[in-house]
Amino acid sequence: MLALMLLSAFGVIYAYVGYPALLYVLGLLRSPPETSCVSAHLTYRPIVTLIISAYNEERVIEAKILNSLGLAYPHELLEIMVVSDGSDDGTVKIVQRYQPQGVVLLHIDGRIGKSACLNRAVREARGEIIVFTDANSQFHADAVEALVSRFADDRVGFATGYTAYVKEENGTLVESVGIYSRIEKFAKQMESRLSSCVGADGAIFAIRKTLYRDLGVDDINDLVMPLGVVRSGFLGVLENRAVCSEGMSSNFNDEYRRQIRIATRTIRAVWTNIDLLNPVRYGLFAVQFFSHKVLKVLVPLLLMTTLFLSGVLAFHQRTFAIVFWLQIVFYVVGVAFDPSQYRGSVGRLIGVIRTFVLYNAAIAVGWLNFFRGKKFTVWATAR
Repeated sequence: MLALMLLSAFGVIYAYVGYPALLYVLGLLRSPPETSCVSAHLTYRPIVTLIISAYNEERVIEAKILNSLGLAYPHELLEIMVVSDGSDDGTVKIVQRYQPQGVVLLHIDGRIGKSACLNRAVREARGEIIVFTDANSQFHADAVEALVSRFADDRVGFATGYTAYVKEENGTLVESVGIYSRIEKFAKQMESRLSSCVGADGAIFAIRKTLYRDLGVDDINDLVMPLGVVRSGFLGVLENRAVCSEGMSSNFNDEYRRQIRIATRTIRAVWTNIDLLNPVRYGLFAVQFFSHKVLKVLVPLLLMTTLFLSGVLAFHQRTFAIVFWLQIVFYVVGVAFDPSQYRGSVGRLIGVIRTFVLYNAAIAVGWLNFFRGKKFTVWATAR
């Protein structure tokens, strides 16, 4: 029991701290992979299609279109396409106002889900490089140019940027989510240096159109597409200059429901791509896939195992009683304490704990959904 408890606790620590540390050490021991020359990056100007996924986005879609029209990429080489998944508010009318400026509207009657919409949009896109984004994400002016430059290297199949979250209301939840997003960014950065990054940021990533494969209706596009690219023998990279900004609700319940949807789809994606764990075929990427995705979705099980076994061992040794009750206090703080009521480092610490508990509670529910066969094909985004 002691060995199993220690192994479970180590798994949790490795998933969140040990793996980034391992990537850092490996990065020091290995030179960055050779890339195409800088001049090729500067002169590489393919036709690009920017696909904006939208469902009832009348509050943000105009700002997104204006942001897209202002991007620092040659206008004649940039196709802006809004794919509407049966929007029944003012989204379609707003987009239609910008059609004279070249904005393409693909409105699909009825709700078929984001993944099915993307399948149709990519087929109609004229770009060699497809950039995926969300209606509420604001790209920095050079974001598309930065993403596209990475495809001057023929080995690169997808490139991802990252999201900088903007604080709303008291911003505590957003700030704590930002900490985890920075860890995620660092992991992708080091994975790119060593092999290929695992997954992409759904709000800002690009893929070669020739490598796109139709998604299943319940696929999570920013994980399934990158894994398919790696399976095809190409690399995925993080481009640090490709940045977008996104506001995020500080409402705990909204974020919890969103994470449940993400977790359910992620678990299904991991399960259907389990063959990527073969190190003989995929080398270091197999280790990265296990550490970054597989182990992360197993963390709730590891947490429950650690709690249960420390509780059992507490009957035999006082040290384990302390370990057990420290865990109880940790979870109580994560659930019952509102970080917005505390200032400074205390509030930030509570926010980090709460976000950790939120993420892993959502993953636990995601597993229940997975075993019950529940799928998320469509949903309404909380704005």
